[in-house]
Amino acid sequence: MQFLKCFHQKSISRKVIKLRTGLFFFRLLMAKENKSKQKYCVYIIGLKPEVLKHKKFRSENPDYQEGKPCYYVGYSSLSPEERAEQHRDAAVNKKGKRLYNTYAHSYFNRLRPSKYRNMLPFAIMDDAKAAEKDLAEKLRKKGFGVWQK
Repeated sequence: MQFLKCFHQKSISRKVIKLRTGLFFFRLLMAKENKSKQKYCVYIIGLKPEVLKHKKFRSENPDYQEGKPCYYVGYSSLSPEERAEQHRDAAVNKKGKRLYNTYAHSYFNRLRPSKYRNMLPFAIMDDAKAAEKDLAEKLRKKGFGVWQK
C-alpha cells in the first residue's frame, strides 16, 4: 500500500505503475486499495401505484404518464439488497432515527436491479449523489413516477 501512495503523491499514472510492477502485482495492489475504500451504490425500488394518491409525489412528477410504474431512487454505502430491506422493514438506528423513506416503506413493491445493473459502485459519495439525481431525472423524462431526495 505504501508503494502505491508514493506513486500517487508523485502524480504518476496507474499505467506507469503497471509497467514498473507487472500486471499481476498491479491487480493485487488495486484489489487491496479498493477493499479499503467505501463504495456507494445507486439502487431503485419499485413502488405500488397507490403512491400516486399523494399530492407531494404527483407534484414532483408533472410529466408522469398514466399507467407507467413508479420508483424510489436512492444511494447507499450498503448493498442495494440490504438497503431495500431497511426501507421495507422500517429500520431505525440505535438512536431511534429512521433509516427508511416513507414512500419506499409504505409502497414497497420490489427491488429493480435491471434498472441499475449497469451502474458500477462509486468510490466517492458526491459521485453517487450525482448519479442518483441523473438517473431519477432520466426516468422522470421517460414518464415514470420517481421519488428521490
